[in-house]
Amino acid sequence: MKGLILLNSDDGFIVQEVDAKMCDYDSKCFIRRDVSNPKHKLWYLVDIDTGVFVCYANTQKQLKEWYLDHKEQLDEIRKSPKYKIKVERFEKAKLVNNYSKGVK
Repeated sequence: MKGLILLNSDDGFIVQEVDAKMCDYDSKCFIRRDVSNPKHKLWYLVDIDTGVFVCYANTQKQLKEWYLDHKEQLDEIRKSPKYKIKVERFEKAKLVNNYSKGVK
């Protein structure tokens, strides 16, 4: 599957399409592996609604352990007004830049 992430750049926010797989312990997240740096092939848990990385780890097992330890905090964040703003910003970035240019 493909997932979308939000990156911050000098030109503003950039939406990038990445290879991903659905997370089996949180339906609002996907998992991706970043292999751009051969020395640090990290796994990322990404929030689908904001495109923001929730956490990262060296293994999928560590990723799940972190998530289980912080699930309640993540649920509280998702209820906050700041989270809603991040969702709106991500939606705007997806519409404006069509996954290529930045938006301030």
